[in-house]
Amino acid sequence: MDTTQEQNRCLIIFSGFNDRAVIALCRQCNAFKVPFLIVSAGEFDRIYLTKYSKNVIHQRNADNLTLELILHIFNEIKAQTNYNHFVIAPSTEYLNRFFLKERIALEKINVQIPLVNEELYSKVSDKSSFVRLCKDNGLRVPYETTDYLELEFPFVIKPNTYFAKNGEVQTKPIIVYNESVLNSIKGEYLFDDFFFQEFVPGKCLYLLFYISTSKELTVAVSQENLIQQANGGSMVAARVLNSNYYAITKKYLDLFELIGFTGLVMVELKMHNGEFFMIEANPRMWGPSQLFVDAGFPIFRNFLIDNGFEVSDFEIPFNPNAIYSWFGGLVANSTKGGTSVYYDYSSTQFMDEISLWMESDVYNRKDSRDLFNFEISPHSLNESN
Repeated sequence: MDTTQEQNRCLIIFSGFNDRAVIALCRQCNAFKVPFLIVSAGEFDRIYLTKYSKNVIHQRNADNLTLELILHIFNEIKAQTNYNHFVIAPSTEYLNRFFLKERIALEKINVQIPLVNEELYSKVSDKSSFVRLCKDNGLRVPYETTDYLELEFPFVIKPNTYFAKNGEVQTKPIIVYNESVLNSIKGEYLFDDFFFQEFVPGKCLYLLFYISTSKELTVAVSQENLIQQANGGSMVAARVLNSNYYAITKKYLDLFELIGFTGLVMVELKMHNGEFFMIEANPRMWGPSQLFVDAGFPIFRNFLIDNGFEVSDFEIPFNPNAIYSWFGGLVANSTKGGTSVYYDYSSTQFMDEISLWMESDVYNRKDSRDLFNFEISPHSLNESN
């Protein structure tokens, strides 16, 4: 690798969405002394409520991305800095899909997209294709059908693909609790773009991976989710899972190796009657990333190394008792009248341990205290990412 190019490499983070993951990555870049610049999503981007506002190099105002806009942004960055090689952080699904489509044009100007090819990315990210992939390889998934009349309430409606047939981004999965909910959405969605699954109760787990072609850089972490926003929203409380789930983790590692997948990916599982059911996979950064950061797992570190960055000798302290909380997500959920979902946990336990949860809050820290205060104020607007 060219030494000059290596020294002039910079991570570019598009903010404005998936803020919790973005800020966790910023913290890691600071710790490892990796250069990073931020492209904000406008004047109301919440990155401006953190100390990382100083890293904003461009404020985009356009609602929709275009290749022309991206080329303009990178020309601006080159004119203002000494960087000549860029890596775009895989922060959101929409951005990932956009950058994959424009990969050839971006690579011509030394902009690196740290993702697998578009076909493989979609195979993992699209709900129906990953279900098929898991079934074909002996991994348990919820019962599915194209006719919701086969299912009892509650059941789940999921989009087959990220983009609908008309090219628009699909809605997130919907939990249909009863006939009333079903009737309220019948006229709103084209069910041809969706499939239906049984709702699986039980413990909710995330398997968190950074998968590298270099075996020593591959990392796997288990996360136990304790509290979730209503209607399948964001996780607002979780902890590192110390139980031995090596066998199921190995099965998914084997699957990703089989298909040649590398990069960041989270697999959501439900554990019911002693069996693991695959719910979905997200091949990108995910909201509760601060948990593995606080626990000392080098997911972001190894991602940075794999993409050509030199990281400092900063030692990551290992903390197997790390916990994660997002009080802003709880406030937003309550403001909307939603009932939080508890997994093998209770509101009483949460209140008994409230001081620990408050200390672990993703935003209740020196670099983002203004954002924390904004989100828990009664006038804050919800951001669920």
